[in-house]
Amino acid sequence: MASGDFLDLYSKAIYGSRRDLTDAFDVARAKEAINEAYVSIAASGDPWVWLEKEGQFVVQAGQDVYTYDSIAAALATTIEEIHMLTMDSGDGGWTLESMSWLSLERISYSTQDNETDGEPTMFSKWDRRIRFFPNPDEAYVIGMFYNMQATEMTADVDIPLLPLAWRTRILVPYACARLLRQEGGSDAAVEADRYTNEYEKAFREMRTALATASVPTFRVISPGWNNESILGT
Repeated sequence: MASGDFLDLYSKAIYGSRRDLTDAFDVARAKEAINEAYVSIAASGDPWVWLEKEGQFVVQAGQDVYTYDSIAAALATTIEEIHMLTMDSGDGGWTLESMSWLSLERISYSTQDNETDGEPTMFSKWDRRIRFFPNPDEAYVIGMFYNMQATEMTADVDIPLLPLAWRTRILVPYACARLLRQEGGSDAAVEADRYTNEYEKAFREMRTALATASVPTFRVISPGWNNESILGT
């Protein structure tokens, strides 16, 4: 067991709520409670810096549409949302223009008679898909700035995306409160309220520390760029 992995977290939730680590039912409920805390926090809508990620993928000649899932699989990651794309091939380092799917359809339709494939300069998003325009005429490296998607942990060695310093402080009190309320009774309710207060205090502190940036914090170093630049400034 490593500090902050799934086994560590649900074990602490079991001990904190006076459950039995050798009881399969108690273990199952503790796992559910930890996962509920983890996934709900990631999906809270806060601009969590621990979900921000950057990477690169390759678009192939003649293929202009890619799903989030196919890109994620190629990069061995998870994608909740893609925020920005850059051209990283050759002398790239510039940002692709983002527009609505309908607008890109209109441009594509209006130019189809004399359109030639080329280096993509625009993209649109719809239904967890990305479409590039013009249609790539060769393979290009695309830089991507995105938020990862938190998924439920299943194996004991699974590690949440949440930074180590906050895992026990955030996830365990939430889970303990949930388990104690399932137990029922006045004593359990008092303990559950105490754990809820701990969780809410820690959540506020984490929000201040990790979700207060007013602009994206992605740092870009791309081919052809002389300096680092913080997107959004």
